[in-house]
Amino acid sequence: MANREAYVDGQSVGIDPEYDANTIPLRVGTHYLEIRSKNRILLADDIVIEPNKVTQVTVP
Repeated sequence: MANREAYVDGQSVGIDPEYDANTIPLRVGTHYLEIRSKNRILLADDIVIEPNKVTQVTVP
């Protein structure tokens, strides 16, 4: 994900450009996710984190 950065609830959580998959621990509940590339927003959506489950998001 070179040149892309992830934001959760307005806070940058970064993305390591050398890996295709990243795991970001989040608390249970609804969070706002944005994936940005330079001046473009590639993905903007609410995601719901449920207890004891993994939520997978595919970035375009």
